[in-house]
Amino acid sequence: YACFEVTVPVDALKHVVGFRPEIDPNSAAYVHHFVLTQSPGPSGDPQGSECYDLNGDLMWAWAPGVVDYDLPPEAGYLVGDAASEVTLRVQIHYNNPLGTAGVVDSSGVRVVYSAELRANNAGSVVFADVLGITIPPGEPAYKHVADCLPHQSEAMLNGPITVIGSMLHAHEL
Repeated sequence: YACFEVTVPVDALKHVVGFRPEIDPNSAAYVHHFVLTQSPGPSGDPQGSECYDLNGDLMWAWAPGVVDYDLPPEAGYLVGDAASEVTLRVQIHYNNPLGTAGVVDSSGVRVVYSAELRANNAGSVVFADVLGITIPPGEPAYKHVADCLPHQSEAMLNGPITVIGSMLHAHEL
């Protein structure tokens, strides 16, 4: 894992409205996924803070097959205000099982924003069943069911929502 962060000045409220992955073709075989978060502020760590610490607001994730993503015209991720800064952090997970040396990566993401605020603020919610999945090796088929019961989502959300996208991340399955 590697983490990078950038802090940019923002002179007014804006909406982030899209994401453009830019994957370096020379290292694409090693780039497993990205996670982009809006952090509460700069970490002060030149390496971009602890990589396993995903505090902040999830804005976008990329894995192979994901293309440019634009939010619907009525929604955007709210960032900034007058005389403030916004810190974005990209966590990149590299997969190099053979230990190939000398690979240099310049992959990244372009973040598209608009000064014209949209009618609704977007947000992301992560539902995951990571620790409960044990897939037996060599099975030709395997079924795993995970439930997200109403009381669980109601504890996280304070009103009605409109789902505008989803993403499944299951490694090589």
